[in-house]
Amino acid sequence: MDRALCTLQDLIRQTAANSIDINSSLINFDLLADEARSAWASMLFSNTSNQSITRYASYYMRELDKCLISLSSIMTINSDTTCFDFTNPTAVVEKFFFILNSFLEDFADFVGETPACPQSYHFYVCTSIRSECHSIERWLSKISVNKIIGDMITSYLLRMNDFANYRFQYAEIAYYQKFVRELKFWSLINMEGDCTQVLIEKLIELNFNHLDLFNFRQQQIRAKFERLNPRSAISVVRQELLKIPYQEKRNTLRLDNRWSPTGEMLCNWLTGELNSFETQLDADSKISQNLQKLPFQLSVAHLACLIRLFAKEHIFGEITLTEIFNFFGRNCSSKRQSVISAGGISKEFYSMSQVVAAEMRDILQRMINRINRDYFPVVVVMLLTIGVC
Repeated sequence: MDRALCTLQDLIRQTAANSIDINSSLINFDLLADEARSAWASMLFSNTSNQSITRYASYYMRELDKCLISLSSIMTINSDTTCFDFTNPTAVVEKFFFILNSFLEDFADFVGETPACPQSYHFYVCTSIRSECHSIERWLSKISVNKIIGDMITSYLLRMNDFANYRFQYAEIAYYQKFVRELKFWSLINMEGDCTQVLIEKLIELNFNHLDLFNFRQQQIRAKFERLNPRSAISVVRQELLKIPYQEKRNTLRLDNRWSPTGEMLCNWLTGELNSFETQLDADSKISQNLQKLPFQLSVAHLACLIRLFAKEHIFGEITLTEIFNFFGRNCSSKRQSVISAGGISKEFYSMSQVVAAEMRDILQRMINRINRDYFPVVVVMLLTIGVC
């Protein structure tokens, strides 16, 4: 067991039993606070694994909670449950609260699930940062921010200061202190224009995993890609994934331990959307590849010659040659090639030889003869008669 913790437990028992001089007790608390913080720093900056630190923090938290329960004998609560009187000795309790607070600050991201803290400690924390809360509320009323985001933060601050109706875990109190401290710093920065997006990014960074924040950010992102084709939507989703701050996989301190951090929830949702769009794009690609192409029993050179003749006679209308080449490349195959390129057609189009022209003329002549035979039989008979004569 940690030496500082053993000494602290003994000191608490003696203080609760009034078997130690108050002044001596205060001096001992100061020495213990320094010794404990030194030990915690050694633990946090060592090569100890996160898993081991988490076990250490959980054990230490349970023992500190027992110490606070022992101190309850020297604390009385007023009937309105909104104020606490520390009857003999006030300073000792405050010294212990300082040690407890220091522990929660240092091990904030490792404590995980913690017991519900006594109202006395809740009151102590809220009293110590009350002025900072008021500053944040005044700041929110002055800046330009979306009402949903502003009301969400204000409601959270009010809830955390409601001693009569709520009990919170130590981890929730630790997060509350971190939240107020960080937001108070931001309230000192001169912000102009709409601050909604900047504030949202800060809240995500602080693991403010309120479901209203998640839904609000989700709607913002969805509006960017819901009308786009799958390829463009994939690009937007990947950009949004890059904006989410990286966090280590551990029990990160956050608003609500029942839910994952906001960044993780957004990341999981965006990854699902990305997989969906990629699947859709892959399916569209397969459908496109499986479309039946029109097979020409002509070489690419003959097909290019036919296209050239049609173009010269303006049969294609005002469509550009590039569009024509791309269309035939996508939708047609030649006698020897199942896949032909627009570039190949273009090359043959501009370099047609006399041999190809002669072969194409024979094909067209046969077509003319068929038209005459099928639709103009009299002409055919006359031609045959002339030929006989």
